[in-house]
Amino acid sequence: MAQTEINDISADSSLVDPEKDLLGYANFAKYLADSICKMTFPEGFVIAVYGSWNSGKSTLLNFVVHYLQQKPDEEQPIIVPFNPWLLSGHENITRRFFDQLQNVLSKESSVPKGLKERLADFATIISDIPLPYAQTGKALATLLDDKDKEAAQLKEEVEDTLVQQQRRIVVTIDDIDRLAAEDIKQLFRIFKAMRNFTNVVYLLVFDKEVIVKTIADSKETSGEAYLEKIIQVSFELPLPDKTSLRRLLFDKLDNIFAQAPKQRINQVRWGDIYFQAIDHFITNIRDIVRFVNTLTVTYPPVKDEVNPVDFIAIESLRVFCPKIYSASRYYAIQFFLLPLS
Repeated sequence: MAQTEINDISADSSLVDPEKDLLGYANFAKYLADSICKMTFPEGFVIAVYGSWNSGKSTLLNFVVHYLQQKPDEEQPIIVPFNPWLLSGHENITRRFFDQLQNVLSKESSVPKGLKERLADFATIISDIPLPYAQTGKALATLLDDKDKEAAQLKEEVEDTLVQQQRRIVVTIDDIDRLAAEDIKQLFRIFKAMRNFTNVVYLLVFDKEVIVKTIADSKETSGEAYLEKIIQVSFELPLPDKTSLRRLLFDKLDNIFAQAPKQRINQVRWGDIYFQAIDHFITNIRDIVRFVNTLTVTYPPVKDEVNPVDFIAIESLRVFCPKIYSASRYYAIQFFLLPLS
């Protein structure tokens, strides 16, 4: 198999080019990008794509952005990327969100004059209002009442200015499920505050189970009910088919065993072992991550002493059937002492 660049299954180095897609995400990303540009809605709109850890959410988000940037000038939205996880615990997420929004809009000639200043004032008010669950008492109620009145007036001014904005604004947000509970709620509070902002779309990708549990641990309402109040449309990240999973695994294995002498890899034996055994273990991307990460660590120290195909087979047992592996460890060790063939 030729060694190719593939969908990286870690959030830190995801792909940006749909041409290199091996998991079937490109078509869905293009559909989503088309929908974002063509949909009509009177107010701000929140779209979420749910996917588990290491499922390729960041890659999908990058693909959507790619397709949005390929749109004709009259359709192409203003894209505002925001990653709150990079700021969590260090800076006020609300303030940094509006700073990023202002920074991007200020570079666009099509943005109406005065929007940046109004957003700055609105951000100051929103950032200064304490979170409702953080304090209680009459003093807080008075503070909130005064701040809310000022925020409402500024919000109306921002909305009036955004009506003049012809190009759609798409805010992409990743890594929400890495945030602490307080930061998650602060971020969702932004969406609530900007719900009526005309022509603004928020595209979020996160692990729904993590968010639901985090919210449920600190709120009286259920996490599901809370999300329903924030998100207008949600999708599950498409599951890659078996062929895509095989292709992804094989390319990863090519990288690991690139230095193995070809005469040690019996293709017929490899095909028999893979399709009669290993293939049954590979049901999702997380399985590939576990398996490849293990081989990345365990194979290099013994690469000159073992048969690569046999080593993959034994390691698959250790990763996916640890009880069977432990019970037969003695025989596995004796197996590896056999001469290479």
